[in-house]
Amino acid sequence: MTDEYVLATMVLDPHEWRGLQQLSNAMSDFEPLARRARLGPIVVDRLVALTLAEKGEATERYAGIGYETGYRLSELGWAVLDRGRFPRAGRK
Repeated sequence: MTDEYVLATMVLDPHEWRGLQQLSNAMSDFEPLARRARLGPIVVDRLVALTLAEKGEATERYAGIGYETGYRLSELGWAVLDRGRFPRAGRK
């Protein structure tokens, strides 16, 4: 699937949409889930599978206090966040 196709067709459920909003607070850092109170492992794994989020090594700030894995929005995730939860209706 191309990014254009995803932006034109993907509809997010309320949990995925809230997950995108929560991860947008991380900006460009890989933050641990413990930093995001309203986001759990099931939803973040779904966002990673949809390529809306990225999983990586937690930034140095969080690694220093024991967190190994962090998450952040991918470029496609930022585009979907800008677009909104539902695709725009096509013109007739």
